[in-house]
Amino acid sequence: MRGNFLVTTGIILIIAGAALLFAGYSSDNAAWAAIAWAAIIGGAISLLAGVGRKVRTFMELKPNNNADYAHAEIRTLIKSMGEMAAADGVIDPREVATIADIHERMLGISISTKEINKILSDFDKNDNIAETLTADRKMVNPAMKRMIIQSCYLVMVADGKKAGVELDRLHDIGDALGITKNEVDHLISIAAS
Repeated sequence: MRGNFLVTTGIILIIAGAALLFAGYSSDNAAWAAIAWAAIIGGAISLLAGVGRKVRTFMELKPNNNADYAHAEIRTLIKSMGEMAAADGVIDPREVATIADIHERMLGISISTKEINKILSDFDKNDNIAETLTADRKMVNPAMKRMIIQSCYLVMVADGKKAGVELDRLHDIGDALGITKNEVDHLISIAAS
């Protein structure tokens, strides 16, 4: 807010100074011309200070926004893989191992099967995954959305079975992320090869 005030004040002083400068030179009054130049210089300083403050504020907010985006992407990845593991009602140890492997490869952080099972036990059958993912999808970049779909596919096939309910859930996740059914099928075919 302070930056906006300084910018507005600077613009007003420059305009007023220009008008006074014109009036001062028109009437051969050196005092008005001196006041006009002071107003123009003061306005320019105020304008630059306001712009500087706005730029500094913008730059200070940037890292926090990036952190928010990164957290949303990780949260979306974990929720989606957990949803896939729980989709058929049976969480297979191979699915848990696949989640741990993907988590470590993508994030560089090891996570134990005990921690994964704890996360998966917190999944509530009444939660609406589509609603949750739709809320976060604006903060997930397109490349990460594609990786999420492919990671979910790898979790889905980890137990050696492809249940229809799991494939439906994968399409629901894709839809919630803003990915069309055809693109989901294409990403599955890439992950399967």
